[in-house]
Amino acid sequence: MTTIGTPNTTEEGDRFTPKEHLGKLVMFCGHGKTTIDTEYGETTVATVSLVAVLDGDQVEIFNDAFIFGKALAPSIYTSDKDVVVGIMAQGYAKAGKQAPWTLTEPSEVQLEAARAWFPKHVVESGGEYLYKPDEAPF
Repeated sequence: MTTIGTPNTTEEGDRFTPKEHLGKLVMFCGHGKTTIDTEYGETTVATVSLVAVLDGDQVEIFNDAFIFGKALAPSIYTSDKDVVVGIMAQGYAKAGKQAPWTLTEPSEVQLEAARAWFPKHVVESGGEYLYKPDEAPF
């Protein structure tokens, strides 16, 4: 049974930037939340053990990432699923504000692709999710 672990909550993890993955299928594996101090004040972020960006034959992996955003972060840390899958999107901006980053629902084809990719390339170990490249010996 998959358990949810607590990923690294220091700033030593990888930096996931939503803007760079707009329109791509993204998997957030092993998530929680924490409150941190930023230059703008205290904020609650999603803490994610593994982020996988699936773009055709290309995969980009981020480990121990903080996910920011007033719409994006809660959509991850409030989920009751171990893995959250969605298409990186941007909502509508309010006057004087930036448009929020969001996840939209993937199509059935995209969701099935994620479900097929996951067990072949991700290993859960002690509450952490680890990427297993094709050439991995385990």
